Amino acid sequence: MYVPAKRDDWVFTEEDDVKYTVFVTNRDDVLPQDAMGICNRYSKRWDIEIKYKVLQPLLPSIASKDYRMRYFSFVFSCLLYNLWRLTDHSLKRLASEAFDDYGRLTFDDRLDPLLSMADFLASAFILMFREDGLDPPD
Repeated sequence: MYVPAKRDDWVFTEEDDVKYTVFVTNRDDVLPQDAMGICNRYSKRWDIEIKYKVLQPLLPSIASKDYRMRYFSFVFSCLLYNLWRLTDHSLKRLASEAFDDYGRLTFDDRLDPLLSMADFLASAFILMFREDGLDPPD
């Protein structure tokens, strides 16, 4: 990817907006005006990579070579992850309604989960194995 050597040739959207993004690519046809679009496209991959990193501990170790068993374990792990994210998002909404200052935290602090994955899974297992079962919601 071609990046101009002289800082004067760089184009910024605002005076104080100086951001650096470094990517290595094997594409030969990247023009300087296409560099920002490519950086934006690649930066969206980070969310996907982080989700796979979080899903990895949820995947059970399966010795079966049957693709259906492996597919089921992956889909089940995705379901658990999405259920955890939904629960955490709901807790954050409840916290923001109850506490006025919660919505005014810095962006990074709001991204931290209120309910950790371990607490979520432990609560789910405890509720599953209760003797009286789960009561339906009112």
